[in-house]
Amino acid sequence: MSPGCSPNLSRQNPIAVGGVGNGSDVTKSSSRRAVSLTRHNFQRSTLTRLNGDLACHMEKLQLSSRLPISTTLRCSRITACRRQVNITASDADDDITGETKRYTLARPEPPLVALVQGLKAAVGGGFKSLKDPSGSYRSMTIAIVVATLALDAGGVTVVRQIGSGLVTEDTGFLMKAAVVAAEASLDVGVVFIAPVLAIAAVQQVLPLLGESLFFGALKGINKERAEQLEASEGLSIRGIGVGISRTLLFLRWQAALFLLTLPLAAIPVAGQAAASLAQLTLSSYMLGWEMLDVWCDKSSFDLENQKRIMDDHKWAVIGFAAPYTLLLAVPVVGAFTVGFAQSAAANLVSDVLEEELNE
Repeated sequence: MSPGCSPNLSRQNPIAVGGVGNGSDVTKSSSRRAVSLTRHNFQRSTLTRLNGDLACHMEKLQLSSRLPISTTLRCSRITACRRQVNITASDADDDITGETKRYTLARPEPPLVALVQGLKAAVGGGFKSLKDPSGSYRSMTIAIVVATLALDAGGVTVVRQIGSGLVTEDTGFLMKAAVVAAEASLDVGVVFIAPVLAIAAVQQVLPLLGESLFFGALKGINKERAEQLEASEGLSIRGIGVGISRTLLFLRWQAALFLLTLPLAAIPVAGQAAASLAQLTLSSYMLGWEMLDVWCDKSSFDLENQKRIMDDHKWAVIGFAAPYTLLLAVPVVGAFTVGFAQSAAANLVSDVLEEELNE
């Protein structure tokens, strides 16, 4: 109770001063009025104190609304990120924590549906990035062109050297035919695998180029999700080891495919077409995986998790990368599509691989 609002019981009661009625009635009347006055002033004091507390609380709220807000992103390995918002103030009572959208891996669709989904992501994302290319597109394209040409020239030269060393004047017809078939199969392999290896090398040496293209496109689709991934530390230095391991895995697969399709390459037309289709499928799978390197890294997926995810969504990844793989098989010209493929990978992530987690 405030001192200024306390009841003044020393004030003379007007009824008592007037001398009206007997003394007993006057005394009882004065007592009743004193009690009534005390209750009135107590209620008045209580309301004053409550109003003061409310005013103080409103003042704190107005102050805290003008204070800076700091955000911290904590990323998990499988689900998406949670944002914690803290109002930092010396006179704030408690921290305020808010939740943003969380994401999880989408369930894989049937093969045909997944192929169509991947193709739609490739075409839609490619045309979108073609209309508004990122500033990193030129730098990445130049690096990919140089690396691809070097690998193409080196690969074809090595194949020709090996083939010429196996064929002599005494070599029989069947042996010569087998060597020619092997050279043709290896040439196809070099044409398809060289761009993928070039992209893998550029991603490791100049990772910011791919990140700039990917996040630039993802911000146009889902800005909040792009900021969550971009702020994540991801695999950090471990990402280099994961990238090297992935490239070595690609080379092992390529060697195994060569051995499996070598007999097919000796069969004119049908066999060579089947071998080329198998090579296209594997190269598309590897290229799609490589285009998702930024997403995998920022989501902290190690090699085993990446293999599991790519296996679950292999048909979507193949459908996405197949058009770009065919374009990359065209010397020089194909390398100009890599930047568009990297941007379109944001559509693949947003439309196919991830979905919002409903809690």
